[in-house]
Parts: sequence; C-alpha cells; structure tokens
Amino acid sequence: MPGKPLIAAPIPLPPPVHGSNVMNQVVLTMLLKGQGWRVQHIPVQFSSVVATVGTFGLGKVVRHFTIIISVVWRLARLRPEVTYLSPAVSGFAWIRDALLIVAARVFSRDVVVHIHGRGLSSAPSNGWLRWMRHTVFNGTHAIHLSEGLAQSIAQVTNWKSLSVVPNGIESVASVQGPAVDSGQTIKLLYLSNFIETKGVLDFVTVCKNLHDQGHQFEASIVGGNGPTIDVGYLQKRIKNDGLDHCVFALGPRYGDDKLQILSDTNLFLFPSFYPQECAPLVVLEALSFGIPVISYDIGAVAEMVEDGRSGFVVPSRDTASMTARVSQLIQDTDLLSSMSLSARSRFDHQFTLQKFETRLHEYFIKLLD
Repeated sequence: MPGKPLIAAPIPLPPPVHGSNVMNQVVLTMLLKGQGWRVQHIPVQFSSVVATVGTFGLGKVVRHFTIIISVVWRLARLRPEVTYLSPAVSGFAWIRDALLIVAARVFSRDVVVHIHGRGLSSAPSNGWLRWMRHTVFNGTHAIHLSEGLAQSIAQVTNWKSLSVVPNGIESVASVQGPAVDSGQTIKLLYLSNFIETKGVLDFVTVCKNLHDQGHQFEASIVGGNGPTIDVGYLQKRIKNDGLDHCVFALGPRYGDDKLQILSDTNLFLFPSFYPQECAPLVVLEALSFGIPVISYDIGAVAEMVEDGRSGFVVPSRDTASMTARVSQLIQDTDLLSSMSLSARSRFDHQFTLQKFETRLHEYFIKLLD
C-alpha cells in the first residue's frame, strides 16, 4: 500500500451545485475506486452557494488565500506523484488557482489540470498576463472536454500532454422521452441557475415569441436563484408578458422531483451565453432522457448535439432562430419523436458515466506508468 503512487486532489465539491463541482465529485469517486494508486482529497470550498460565485469582496479574498495557504502546506507534506486540479481560467479565480498550480508544480512530479471552462483560447491583452498564463501552465498535463476545445488551447503553453475526455453522467435505466402525439401540448424546459448569461431571460423571450405565434405549450423554469434574478423576479416577468398560464418558474428541484420534470419534458432549451460555458451537464441530462436539445452554439455543444438529429444548434443570442426551431418541432411531432430516439442513442454511445470513468481511469494508468 505505501508503495502505491499518491494522487492529491485539491478540488472543490458541491455545494454549490454547478457543472465543474459536480464533475469534480465524479472524478474523485472514480479515483477513490482505483486500485493502482492512493488518493488524498484536499477540500477547497471557495463558495457554498451559486449567488456568491463570481462576486468579489475583501472577506472573500482573505478566505480564499487562507485556503490556498492550507493547500500549499498539505502539498508540501504529502509530496504526491500527481496533483489533480480543476482550475478556473479567467478573472480573480484564475489568479487564485494559478497559485495552486505553481504550488503543485513545486511539490509534485506531475500536475494535471482538468479544464472545465472557456477563456484560455483568447489571449489576454496584457502581455504580463499572457506570460503568466504561459509560465503557470508550462509543463503541465491538460484534459479538456472536446476535440474543438482542446485544439483551441493547444498554443497557450508548452503542455506536457493535452488530452480529451468528454464528460459523462449516470443514466437513468429504461428512460425515454414521453411519446409525442399530434395535437398534444409540448412541454419545454429550462434547467440551469437563474443567471442572465445562462439565458434564463432569453428562454422567457422565446416563450413569449411562441405564445405570440399562437402555439400551445407549457414551459418550466427550474434552477437556483442567481445574484440578481430569483423566482419572484421571473414570476413578475412572466406575468407581465402574459405567460403565467403556460410558463412556470419553479425554482430548484432535486432528486425525484427533478427526474419527474425531465421525464415529462419533450424539448430542452439551452440558451446559455455564459462566457465560460464548455460542455454543460444539463445537455447530457436531457440527452439521457431522450429529450432533443435546442441550444445556442457555445462551447462544445455542437460536438454534443448532432444538429438536425438529436436537436438543433442555433447562433448565440438569436432568440428568433431558437423560436423558429421550437416552432418547427411543435408542429412536426414525427420529427420530434425521431429526434428523441436519436438523443438517447447519442447519449448511450458517447456520454455515459461508465464511458467517462473508463476513459479517465485509462488516462491515469497511462500517466502513472
């Protein structure tokens, strides 16, 4: 046992519940099941609720640097063969996580950075920041979530290796989207936190467009409150738009409640224009339930959703195009049913949790060989 290589994982876990934290939990669980290494998780809980993510304050800065000092001390004592991190790639959080990467490089043989956000592909205008980014990542191993995203960061630094491991999630056995009959009311879903750049207001706009065109539908808005948008704000907006009979802001739903909503959904809309959006897990959740996805073209979505088969990908912030695609599927239930089958097939072939764990397990076996 003592002779097995040690992997240190200073990574945040839920709460708050968002894509990178959820995948951190999945990765940690996979690592702990591995037989060829030891694992030491080092807690780094920078935020506890979604509303504080991305905010700035003196107290928060002090707390973050206290955590960083604790992590550096733990790494110095552990001296792991590999340190696994999932760093932010922009803003204050990037500077914070850069310190962790530097510490990991000092005290570890190898450093793996699992990139869950966009931003590395765009060069900072400040030359010092460009140099800092190149220097911090130089000689580290990078994992990204799709071929396109990996290629976009290939020139950022001299990576020791650059690999692709698409996200995967647990599937719900024997689940298929509800059968769709001509003339039935189509149910739409928004499932993400109530943050403007996640597209929650664009979703309401699409619903308003559909209502004005005379379509019959029901729409549910599910997610946690953001810094400026909450359930009350959305309910007021929905009422002002005359949609309170068909659009419902439900707030967060978890466990069986969330599964029931997904089971009842015919069409999933993902109107996110969040700058760091990469490979959203909610899109995989929809595909796993056989729900066609209509999404803005952002991050790796175009590599997750086969345009015209398991859904549609439309230009970012183009609510008119998104409305047109939803309208098309409301009117063509045969196409909607066909896309439902394709969505589930796409998930089963590419994005199951088993496939993700297998790919990542093989990655670490190769790294530690």
